[in-house]
Amino acid sequence: MSRIVAEGELDRADCPRLRAELRRAAGRLDLDLLRVGFIDSSCAKLLSDETEKLRSEGCRMHVKASPQVLRTLEMLARAGLKSSRELLTDLKTLRMALA
Repeated sequence: MSRIVAEGELDRADCPRLRAELRRAAGRLDLDLLRVGFIDSSCAKLLSDETEKLRSEGCRMHVKASPQVLRTLEMLARAGLKSSRELLTDLKTLRMALA
């Protein structure tokens, strides 16, 4: 199981490291973004695309996200990014299950 915890701000400069960490995940991923106060659209798109790829490879994921991350994913989903819609649906389903 891979565990990734991010905090603070995630922006374009963080994309290469985030991509590398996500690509190391195999089988199962625990992704904690609860302490992320800001995520820009390039990093959110990368997150959406990479988690979609992992999902298609059979990786089971548990993703937790801050309200700021959720807002950025919602913006990308409204703009038509399919992978953001899927990740957002997963996050909302998890939140309802935990409530």
